[in-house]
Amino acid sequence: MTHGKNGKLVEFLILEAVALLERHGEDAKTARRGADAFVERLRCIIGGIQIYIPSGPCERKVNIREEVNNGESIEDLAKRHGLSMMRIYQIIKTTAGKTAPTKQKGDIQAIVIEVARMLIIHGVRPKDAAQAAGGFISILTARFGQQYVYVSKGMRDKVSEKKRQIISQYRAGTPVSTIAENFGTTSAWVGNIIKEQGEISPRQKRSAMTLSRLKKSILDAAPPYRRGQPNEEVYGLLMTAADAVEQARTIATGKSTSDRKE
Repeated sequence: MTHGKNGKLVEFLILEAVALLERHGEDAKTARRGADAFVERLRCIIGGIQIYIPSGPCERKVNIREEVNNGESIEDLAKRHGLSMMRIYQIIKTTAGKTAPTKQKGDIQAIVIEVARMLIIHGVRPKDAAQAAGGFISILTARFGQQYVYVSKGMRDKVSEKKRQIISQYRAGTPVSTIAENFGTTSAWVGNIIKEQGEISPRQKRSAMTLSRLKKSILDAAPPYRRGQPNEEVYGLLMTAADAVEQARTIATGKSTSDRKE
């Protein structure tokens, strides 16, 4: 077991993140800004401690097995690790009876989440972002596998902690005006933090909720028309309408080109 240097890991994360963003269409300047923001967020999450980088695929498989044992769904694991559901089932079968070392597995998961988050912020589809994050971790474990690496805290830890608290309250449903009052700031500043952290805006959230309710109403109305003529045609139209509403919800909560940072 070896101990790596923080500088080498941070340099690696930045360079790989830049390369990843460039492969997904960003120019060099935008990619570097995105990579710096990604590393800063990561340092705020796992900074100030030594993290353990697992050895690679074998240990990753055992970790997946343990996540299943802890109640994670096959579908969620497949999305998170960028694998097919069939591959997850194969891993479960081949790792029966094995256990992962009790090291900081959550730290690697934090990196996976933040890589995917970085890509989504830059306009990559969630499914593609999850797959790319899995590839990113494969490169990371190949380079730093079986090492403890110290990650220093970010320069803006205090500000980042405040931002995390703001996002936590926002996700819990607290109105922006109330959050601003809680932190002694303006609604505009809170709104900028929400956008900066990749969260959907309050207006987008309201639109998403409205469209979700509409989709549910359509699906609730569909079952009686599922069998028999001419009801099958009605059922098909309702399913098409539900799909259209879901597409509208995705567009309403997504980021257009104008929303991306220059």
